[in-house]
Amino acid sequence: MDELQEIREQMAALKEKLNKQEIITEQNLRHVISKQLHTWRNIALLALLGYPALVLFEYYFANDGRLFRPIAWAVYGTIMIIYAIQSMLLLNKKDIMSGNLRDVLYKLRQMRKREKGILTYLSATVVPIIFFSDGLIEICQTGKAFGKYHLLYIAIGLAFVMLGVLANKFIIQKLPSQWDEYIRQLEEITKDTGNEEAKEEKQ
Repeated sequence: MDELQEIREQMAALKEKLNKQEIITEQNLRHVISKQLHTWRNIALLALLGYPALVLFEYYFANDGRLFRPIAWAVYGTIMIIYAIQSMLLLNKKDIMSGNLRDVLYKLRQMRKREKGILTYLSATVVPIIFFSDGLIEICQTGKAFGKYHLLYIAIGLAFVMLGVLANKFIIQKLPSQWDEYIRQLEEITKDTGNEEAKEEKQ
C-alpha cells in the first residue's frame, strides 16, 4: 500500500513539473510574439511617417507641375495608412500577454491574411499603373496625335500590371509569413490545427 501511495505521489509531482514547464513555455512564447509585434509596428510606423515625405517630394520636385502622380500617391498612401492602422489595432500587447491563447491564435491568423491581402495586390498593380498613367499623360501633353506609339506605351504598361498580378499570385502569396512559426506553436499549445480557420474560410 505504501508503494502504491509513493507511486501516486511521484506521478503527482511529475504532473506538476510538466504543468510548470508548459506554463514557462507559454509565457516565453507570449513574450516572443509581443517582441515581434513591437518590431513590426515600429517598421510600419516608420514607413507611414515617411510616406507623406514621398508625396511632398513628388509634388514639389519630381513631377514638373503635374498633379496626377502626387494625388495618386496620396490616395494610395491613405488606403495603406488606414489598412496599416487597422492591422495595428487588431492585436495589442495586453491581448498577447494575458489574453486567451485561442484568441491570440485567431488574431495572428487574421494578421497573416492581412499581410497577404489587399495591400500586396495594390502594391503589385497600382504602382505600375500610377507610373505608366503619368507617363501617358506626359506623352499626350506633347501635342502629338494619338497613334501607334501611344498604343505601344499602353500595351507595355498593361504588361507590367499583368506581371505584377502574376508575381503577387505565384511568388508573393507563396512566401512564408512572419507569423507562421508563432501560429504553428500556438496551434500545438491550444491543439487547434487550423480546422476552425478552414471552416471560417468556407463560410
